[in-house]
This record gives sequence, C-alpha cells and structure tokens, in this order.
Amino acid sequence: MRPFVLGITGISSAGKSTVCNALSKRFAGQATLVALDDFYWVRPALLTDTCHVSRHFPYCSCADPAAGTRSDPIRLGRTCPDLTLIISQPGPAKAESDGIINYDHPDKIDFDTFVETLRRQIAQVSAQLVPGSAPTERPFIIVEGFLILHNPEARELIDDVLFLKISREEALRRRLVRVWPVDYIPVCSNSGHNGPFPGIACAEPTNYFDKYVWPMYQQFGSALDGDGSTFARPVIHEIEAEVSPETLAADVTAVCERLLAIER
Repeated sequence: MRPFVLGITGISSAGKSTVCNALSKRFAGQATLVALDDFYWVRPALLTDTCHVSRHFPYCSCADPAAGTRSDPIRLGRTCPDLTLIISQPGPAKAESDGIINYDHPDKIDFDTFVETLRRQIAQVSAQLVPGSAPTERPFIIVEGFLILHNPEARELIDDVLFLKISREEALRRRLVRVWPVDYIPVCSNSGHNGPFPGIACAEPTNYFDKYVWPMYQQFGSALDGDGSTFARPVIHEIEAEVSPETLAADVTAVCERLLAIER
C-alpha cells in the first residue's frame, strides 16, 4: 500500500500556509508535511554546522537534525529535512545584476534532496498503513510549495494538487502587508541578514514582486506544462483563494476530506 500524497501550491501569499495550518489541525496525527521552503539552498555563510543551519528549521532537533518532528502550531507534523545533506552540498546563491538574490527561481531549490525526502517519507508512512482500514483513517502526506509542479520527479510522487488561485493584484497586496519573520531566507538574506536576529524586521527589496515573484510564478509555477498541455500527473484541482482565510480553510478541508474518502 502507498499513502495518499496531496500537493498544495499557488503563488506567494495565495494562502498555502493558511491551508496547511488548517489541514494540520484537522488531521493532526494523520497528516505529515513536506514543505518546499525547507529546501532552499542555504548561503555559504550559514554553512557552519547542523545546529546553526537548524535555526532555520526550528521544528528539527539540533542534536539529531536529520530526524524527528515537533508539534509546531503552524506546521504540525512537518517533516525535518536532512540538514547534513544541505550542509554538504552548498548550492547557488548568485545575485542578479541588481544585487538581489532571486529566490523565486527553481535553481535556488535543492530539488534532489526535496524529492529524496519525499520518497523517504512515503516509505515511512507506507509502513504505517493498515490493510483493510478505511481510506479516511489512513495517514497521508501533504506537500506544499509554489514550485512543486515544476519538478517532474516530484509530480510523479504526488497524487492530487490543490492549486490556490488569486489575481496578481491580490498577490501583491497580500505580500506588501505580510509580516516577514526575520529568519525567512528569501526576504531576509536579500536584506543583508545572515540568520535570525530577534526583534529585527526584514524589508522586502523594492520591486521584488514585479521583477521576480510574478514572472517566476508565470514561468515556473503554472499548472500547465511548458507546451501549454496539462500534466499527466498529478490531478490538479483549482481552488478560488481570493476569499477570507476562514472560507479558504473550510473549502480546502472539505475537498481534502472528499479526496481522502476515495479508495486507491
């Protein structure tokens, strides 16, 4: 048996974290989360040791950064990436001509480690499945990130994807009023910070949305393949996300419950 793997995607600020928070609470103890944001290439200045890097992943154990999860209020059951792999394979962090690091480009994501982590999680959850159990009671996996459809290996591992749709104008509005945690790598590293500094806020670079977020979403975050055709896998369900957080959470939870009820 294989667990159901549900993807959550959409442009930055579409409501992915809101949705994952709602699903994690509704399916506490049943769902685990693999988040693409955990697989950004960490800048070389951060590659000191696993405990240093794990400050970007506070739900991971510093003593054993490659294993375990904790009950995080936002990311309940979130899967801890293998930080030793991240440290041993420093990736590109080259700035654009304007000096800004474009963290919305796929080359800033360690997709190899992401896919390997997802495969491991599928194997672990498969071992927990009980033959004959009701589909709605089985453990399953949530995969979240705006670029999860870009990688063909990841697409093959995901069964269904909820694609959160909002307009460009709404995405920009939400992003401009968003409170960024200081250890959020894309914004804060572009602001000159190398890690979490309590009490210090990070401002997003001017025009970052227009120059990088929206163009990268259109080029790499689409629900369509490069030739305009639909992906053979996974099945994509478009969700109107330009609604209140409460309505979005309720709508997505209802869709998830229907998908979980399908015998696979």
